[in-house]
Amino acid sequence: MRRLLVGVIATGLLLFIVINLYVLRYGQDYVEQEMEEMGTYQRGLILGASVKKDGTLSPALQQRVDLALSLYEHDRFEKIFVSGNDSEVTYQEVQSIVAYLQTK
Repeated sequence: MRRLLVGVIATGLLLFIVINLYVLRYGQDYVEQEMEEMGTYQRGLILGASVKKDGTLSPALQQRVDLALSLYEHDRFEKIFVSGNDSEVTYQEVQSIVAYLQTK
């Protein structure tokens, strides 16, 4: 039983590493590194991520929102759409993102 568990964990870890290496290698062609290289678009989409209980954005989400706001301010897109989990009254990603954007 223990060997099976170790095998499953090792396989999962290997799969995780291989998928990440694949994304890093082949996804790089689709990522704009410099704002000047980026075109202009009608809309930008902010994908939700974890929000703390007090509504504070996680560091990763705050970085994502700050980048989207910077792109918006540099006229890279006209509107910002916000997406996230709002399935519970006590956990509202979209409202937290919008509240953060309104303070900027």
